[in-house]
Order: sequence, then structure tokens, then C-alpha cells
Amino acid sequence: MTRTECTVTGKHLQREPAQDTTPEQPVISVSVPVSGETFEEYLQVGEETELAAEDIDVVYRYQTPKDESPGAGVISAADKITGRFIVEANTEPDVISQLVETAPEFAEETEQAPFAIEFTCDDDKTFRFDQYVLLVYGQDNSLLRERSLIPNNITV
Repeated sequence: MTRTECTVTGKHLQREPAQDTTPEQPVISVSVPVSGETFEEYLQVGEETELAAEDIDVVYRYQTPKDESPGAGVISAADKITGRFIVEANTEPDVISQLVETAPEFAEETEQAPFAIEFTCDDDKTFRFDQYVLLVYGQDNSLLRERSLIPNNITV
């Protein structure tokens, strides 16, 4: 599976003003061109252990200068311990910017994880992982703290 075969969209990235309903968790949704059974293999850490949300790092890297329009970048999810990629996908920077803007407010109002990343397979099986950290890197590989989601209790 290559990153060009995946499609990335954002869900619940904009809040309605004066909305009285419970806010919905912002989501980065990645459509992956494999079956659920195959994707489960990507999540395997051993013969019987599957990665949990806290075992997954979510990172976005700009491929163009961060203020260039239209911009380009890649989102990746990887095993936090081994660094093994689960998936990489081309992603519009606007999706990430909207997530970084919306997620902290959601977390503050609900005391839940600021966002989730979900993977939807060809057979409609979905894997969803609540996340607290999104690291955003510039084209020069420098960490862009102001464009990342890093909780106060985490040191990078």
C-alpha cells in the first residue's frame, strides 16, 4: 500500500457557534485500500498482541514550505516503540491546521482525548484510536510546536 492509495479527510473539524449539543471529537479519517483482516496484520506487535492507541505515534510532515499555498504534506501513524509505519498518506495541510485549532477546545470541554485517528478499510471495517499528541514537522524536519498538539504534561 502506498501513500497515494490512501485518502485522508477530517471530521468534526469546525465547531458551530453557540452550539448547545455535545461537541464531537475531531477525527482524521484515513481510507486504506486493504481489507480489515489485512490491516489488522499491520497493527500486530507479536503473534497475538495488537497495538493500542497509546502505542501509536501520529506525525504530520510538511513537504512544501509551511506557508506555501497550496501546501502538501504526509500524515503517518507508526508503532511508538519500533518506529514501524502502519500507514502514511498524503494530506492537505488545512486538515491538520483545522484539527490543531479545534481539538484543544474539544478536550477541554469534554475531558476526552483531543482527537482520534481512524482507518477505514475496503470492507468498511474501521479501526479508531483516541490520540493526545500530534507532532507537526516542517519541510526541514524541525518540530513546529505551535502547529502541533502536545499536552502540557509531555516533554518532547
